[in-house]
Amino acid sequence: MSEAVCVFLSPARMVTAEAWAGAIKSNGFNMSMHSDFDVHSTSGFLPCTHQGKSAGFEYRYEILKDTDIEIHGLGDPSRPARIMLTTGSSHRQLASSLVAAGVLCAMTDAVLVDPDSEKLISSADALAWARQREAGCMKDIARQEAKMSFAKLRRIAQDTLTPELARAGFSLSKTKLTYWRQKGEIYQVVLCDLNSNADRLKVYVVLWVPEATPDYNMANFPSGLPMYAYRGLEGDRLGSPSPVWRVSDFDEARATLVEMSSVLAQIAIPWFDERITRVALVENLCWGFTSPDFIDLIFGGKARS
Repeated sequence: MSEAVCVFLSPARMVTAEAWAGAIKSNGFNMSMHSDFDVHSTSGFLPCTHQGKSAGFEYRYEILKDTDIEIHGLGDPSRPARIMLTTGSSHRQLASSLVAAGVLCAMTDAVLVDPDSEKLISSADALAWARQREAGCMKDIARQEAKMSFAKLRRIAQDTLTPELARAGFSLSKTKLTYWRQKGEIYQVVLCDLNSNADRLKVYVVLWVPEATPDYNMANFPSGLPMYAYRGLEGDRLGSPSPVWRVSDFDEARATLVEMSSVLAQIAIPWFDERITRVALVENLCWGFTSPDFIDLIFGGKARS
């Protein structure tokens, strides 16, 4: 979901990017804005640093004309220029857009529209508004940035899950938290999927051969892997994949990966060791992947023995 804050002003009052970026600093905001662009012709993402962390927003400048001043503007022909700063789901990016909008409004005798309340904010009130709105973003920023991520999980796994799987011959993929090895005729994969709340993992153990999905680009392996023979790691058994592994914070994630290492060693690795042929893969196909044509792809012209 995107959110846009709009500033309306007279084109003659629009300032340079350098002046705008300088005013953000001089007004005491802990933020820097990229300033090597033309404020009239540039359209696209403007990177910022907000409180030392990456932020930014989509920038667009346009002159509204005729009925668009009523429909998309303020209905004020003296302020036909609309500067739109748009962000997505990042609360830090939102904070950077609010600060930038407030400072620009204060500099240019403009009027901005609060994206939440749709209240009109005058240039005289714009800096106070920007400070208040920025402060209001901080709890959401803290909550969002505290969420678990694959980058954090990979670091925690360095002395928990990764060594255990390495001993069994598995390699860690370049991104996310996916491990793989090739044994016998089969690729064997342990794939961890982080849920949308970033607090639980769903863990798949996967049997795979490339011949079954000839359109898959092996240069991307194991990213975006088409799965057709798998089980889910649920506690101390293999079953249907479900998000049962809790990773809401560092301590919980570390304890979970330690436990997961033990369960994989005791249950998943022996399961893999017994399934190293295409015949074994076919015996473990999921529902919907058992047609004769699909099975022929799995064997890829190789003898069925």
